[in-house]
Amino acid sequence: MTACISAFAVMSLRGDVLVSRDFLSDVPRTALETFYRFYTFWQQENANNVEFQDQPQAPPCFDVDGVHYFSVSKSGLIFVATSRSNASPSFVLEFLTRVSRAMADFLGTLNEESVRRNMVLVYELVDEMVDFGYPQLTSTEALKAYVLSQAKAPSQGSSGAASANGMSGRPGARGAGMPSGGPSQGAAALAAATGVSNTDGVGGAAAAAGGSGRDEIFVDVVEKISLTFNASGSLVASDIDGAIQVRSFLNGKPEIRLALNEDLSIGGRGGSPFANDYAYAAGRSPMVMLDDANFHEAVNLDHFERERILTLNHLPEGEFTLMNYRCSNTTMIRPPFQMSVSVSEASSYSVDLIVTLKGDFPGKLHATNVCVQIPVPKAVSKATARPIPLETIGGGGGGGGGGGGAMQGLGALFGRRSAADVAEANLKSVVASTGQTTDYSDREKVVTWSFAKLPGDTEHRLLVRLSLSNNAQTNVRRECGPVNLTFTIPMYSTSKLGVRSLHVSRPSAGLGKPDAPAPYRWIRYLTKATSYVFRL
Repeated sequence: MTACISAFAVMSLRGDVLVSRDFLSDVPRTALETFYRFYTFWQQENANNVEFQDQPQAPPCFDVDGVHYFSVSKSGLIFVATSRSNASPSFVLEFLTRVSRAMADFLGTLNEESVRRNMVLVYELVDEMVDFGYPQLTSTEALKAYVLSQAKAPSQGSSGAASANGMSGRPGARGAGMPSGGPSQGAAALAAATGVSNTDGVGGAAAAAGGSGRDEIFVDVVEKISLTFNASGSLVASDIDGAIQVRSFLNGKPEIRLALNEDLSIGGRGGSPFANDYAYAAGRSPMVMLDDANFHEAVNLDHFERERILTLNHLPEGEFTLMNYRCSNTTMIRPPFQMSVSVSEASSYSVDLIVTLKGDFPGKLHATNVCVQIPVPKAVSKATARPIPLETIGGGGGGGGGGGGAMQGLGALFGRRSAADVAEANLKSVVASTGQTTDYSDREKVVTWSFAKLPGDTEHRLLVRLSLSNNAQTNVRRECGPVNLTFTIPMYSTSKLGVRSLHVSRPSAGLGKPDAPAPYRWIRYLTKATSYVFRL
């Protein structure tokens, strides 16, 4: 797998953050402050470190509190990347160099003022060059097909210093999207992106620069889910905190009409009078049920009760939350992941855990940054973990007594050669394509199973062999767990809440005058697990 970047930023030599994107949210918010302190006062910060006493300046890459910092200086700007993974320094530094070249090609002149004046263009470039932390396109020719904003010329008689009105973006992650309308080039541009927008400063910076850039609007449906499952795999508790976030770069003051599911029910009330079309008359529950919802003060709800349409006659500036909602109905939620854990005795002082993880969401989607954490008993002296093919376990993810076929398959994995070699060969390609890794922390007694990208509608298995310091197999199931799962799924809504349509209406230009071209409209979804727990 290529290097994974946690965050990216462009800073001035004074330490001002001009551009910032937080892709993985796994580094502290103070990471850029820490970087600039070490970058500027390297000798003072390493006064007690013999290794760096003779080094007057900060190296291109260094480590502070488990965070790896990479930097390249170009034209009075510092291009910074952070990572918690074991990223290749040469790879990341080459990537930062190419980013600076691409920005110079698109901006004409690379300096602090040109970056501040072209915030929309710069963020477009970053979002095309980095896909949820993984570097993508860096060639100027390739980027021209996707980045459509035009650079603004520098002001007359200006120096390299930035305008006092310039704004810097806060760290945030841009989201994957599918267009509700707009040219086919815009659809191609967003096809490679992942994440969700959370950047306030972009719109202000564009306004300060004297223009709004491309005529477009982003609507992000973001859901944070907390689910708990019992030992049999049944969902016992659920909570979904959702929000519809809007970020607008529209010209003028148009009217926005955003239509949600017509079969939407809030607080147990099936509001749409067109219920006959959606099985209300038959006494069945609506497809989307929310416990409660609240709306932005600028939203006009005149058409919401009848048609589930939210109207904005006066669009607020910048980014704002159009709607917040909550859902806790366990019977209406289809969990995106299912998991089972079986326990079997391998020997007097050894126990095998077989963990089966199934992605129960559409196969065309991918979950990213999937991490399974399995706490093990304190009596464990050693733990080994490795992915195994589904065919290895003779017949399925059964319980503790897997039978002779199961144990024979497990024996083949730990030394004896058998027909399972064929399945092993197939497994290698699956492990490589999904970026599976395993790790065991003896201090925390936790086994970690990670996926860089996990396709939907697939099933994966992990074999964990625990070596016990005493004969305590009977307590393994009781002392293991609970298993915690974290993940992010772009373009997926757990509550099934969706945007049917997004209309932007402007007054007619009048007879004989051409109407303004249709704006770009992007509708994007993101589901993120804040607490996803399986009890054993």
